Amino acid sequence: MYIWKFKNLCIRNQQEAGQVIGVTPQYICYICGRKNKINKRLAYFIVKYIDENAEVEDFFEKVD
Repeated sequence: MYIWKFKNLCIRNQQEAGQVIGVTPQYICYICGRKNKINKRLAYFIVKYIDENAEVEDFFEKVD
């Protein structure tokens, strides 16, 4: 499972991100607020939405 690495960084347009990634904007908000742990697949999709050249570890921390 993975958790968002940053406390003061969030995805600016959560509505658009949710549509592209396939989750609700509220779920994106929970992820950025560090309230939800997510699987690597979803973390990968979020990272690639933000930056095609980034890796999952650039934005997420692995937790058990």
